[in-house]
Amino acid sequence: MPASRTATRIGSRTLALSNLDKVLWPNDGYTKGDLIEYYRSVAGYALPHLRGRPLTLQRFPDGIEGPTFFEKRLPRGIPDWIERVTVPTPSGSQRETTFIVCNDEPTLVYCANLASIVLHIWTSRLPALEEPDFVIFDLDPGEECSLRTLATVTLALRALLADVGLAPLVKTTGGFGLHLVLPLHAGYSYDTAKIFAEI
Repeated sequence: MPASRTATRIGSRTLALSNLDKVLWPNDGYTKGDLIEYYRSVAGYALPHLRGRPLTLQRFPDGIEGPTFFEKRLPRGIPDWIERVTVPTPSGSQRETTFIVCNDEPTLVYCANLASIVLHIWTSRLPALEEPDFVIFDLDPGEECSLRTLATVTLALRALLADVGLAPLVKTTGGFGLHLVLPLHAGYSYDTAKIFAEI
């Protein structure tokens, strides 16, 4: 059965949104239309963190209980007006990969229309893609670790970093873990940031 499409104007762009009634969260009944409305409602808060950063989309075409996949390369049929960046691929069969860069609300809605529930951003921005502007400490609970214990460890690490004059932020991962996000000044390479994170 062909997808139902709804033409929606967002700013200066008209998007053909599809299957807005498709349920993505079966336990709660939330639909793709609800996801799009949520992304629109938080766009003012999300876009400053997304702008200039290549995105990997984590798509859930059959909802959160169905299979998911990561899409780094540009989706088929992407509109010409969506900003993109092509970067060399460090390994693999391709020499380069072209990523979406989400700089505006229409692009954010386009991603939501693809059932991209999770947007994975680079830790660097254009034009300095080789210089991360934050480091992420990804803390996940093990089998014997409660969320309370994980939170205690995360806050202890934050305090340790604060003691040496750094200002890390705690955020949820969207899964079961926590992230400690440490903003960096310009000029550090990924190798330097990695060495710091491993110390």
